[in-house]
Amino acid sequence: MLNKKSSDGTAIAAPVAETKSVVVEDKKKSKRKKHTVQYDRWGYAFIAPFFIVYIIFSLIPLLTTFVYSFYEYYRVGLMEVGPTFIGFQNFVNIFNAEDNLAKYFWNTMVMWIAGFIPQILVSLVLAVWFTNTELKIKCQQFFKTVIYMPNLIMAAAFSMLFFTLFSPSGPVNNIIRSFVDKNNIPDIKLMVAAAISQLKAFAASNPDDASLSSAINSVVSYLNSVEIPAKVTLVEAISYMDKVYNTAWSMFNDIYQGLGNVTLNVGKIMTDTIIVTAEPMEPIRFFSNAAGTRSIVAIMNFLMWYGNTTILLMAGVMGIDESLFEAARIDGASPLQVFFKITIPLLLPIFVYVLITSLIGGIQMFDVPQILSNGQGSPNRTVMTIIMKLNRHLQNKNYGPAGATSVLIFAITAVLSGLVYKSTMQQYQNKR
Repeated sequence: MLNKKSSDGTAIAAPVAETKSVVVEDKKKSKRKKHTVQYDRWGYAFIAPFFIVYIIFSLIPLLTTFVYSFYEYYRVGLMEVGPTFIGFQNFVNIFNAEDNLAKYFWNTMVMWIAGFIPQILVSLVLAVWFTNTELKIKCQQFFKTVIYMPNLIMAAAFSMLFFTLFSPSGPVNNIIRSFVDKNNIPDIKLMVAAAISQLKAFAASNPDDASLSSAINSVVSYLNSVEIPAKVTLVEAISYMDKVYNTAWSMFNDIYQGLGNVTLNVGKIMTDTIIVTAEPMEPIRFFSNAAGTRSIVAIMNFLMWYGNTTILLMAGVMGIDESLFEAARIDGASPLQVFFKITIPLLLPIFVYVLITSLIGGIQMFDVPQILSNGQGSPNRTVMTIIMKLNRHLQNKNYGPAGATSVLIFAITAVLSGLVYKSTMQQYQNKR
């Protein structure tokens, strides 16, 4: 580079070194830029495992299920039949037979509704109680833990517990039997009168046997003279009548020395009218009728899920501005008015979420009725659910009907959830 001259003619050197240093620094910056890590691309790497797992274990099986619903595809032993395309025949077949899907859908909805109604009512009351600042309930954390604990118990263990509780020899039957025995006091006087009437009739049918008539008259006189106890339980009544029977039987044998068949007849009369009349109640067989089994399934679903529903509704109530409740109280609103005019309308979005998730869980009900009915839906398949029927198709390797059932469950869940959301959330939708 040429040197410039100053005004007086002397030469001035050009800043060559400074220029070179600037060039070197620019090169270093360009190198650093080339090796800079692009962090925005790492986000795809972090979310990739989810999509890979979802595609392999969810999306592909879902699409395969839709495809198999239109095919005849099953196994008989080691022989595999199909897949052969048959169109909508699988959908027709699962409704044609006597063992049809509509019956199981009805069973599922009955048991879900029977459990959901008390669940949502109890959960609403508990949520309002626990979030009310005026009540100041003590030991709230303890009660919240207790009501949520059934949700942590495995459904299999819970089912076995209830199967034992409601069995014919279980605690529930014992409690009912003791209550009935205690409050339904047997009428011993009627028992004795019935025995006397039967004995007199037997004596009248054998008028020629004077010894028999004398023996029976003595027994009747004794029965007329016995002291009738008051306010006794059924067990005490049986014990008392046993003593009366033994005394009367001994008196009859001492007086009458007749034939054996007459003796046996008199013994049968005494047994039928005194002892058998005082037999205790038969145990209630809850699992032998549809109402009992469905009620137990509904109770179990209620106990298992009302704690979770309470927590969700509490979160919704706590999200409501406390000043609204205070303003309503100042204006003189009663607790019921506050609940129905403020709490319920503002809690509706959470309530709809609970309703839809509970509906989905109800349609997918499987483990509790499966264990209680030993997988058969007994009695008479009145507790067989849609998922239980789907499980039977899969166990029998009937992939076509299983796929059709799965598609219908998906469609039913989507339609019902959409209807619930559309009918309850209209006031929250933007209207133009």
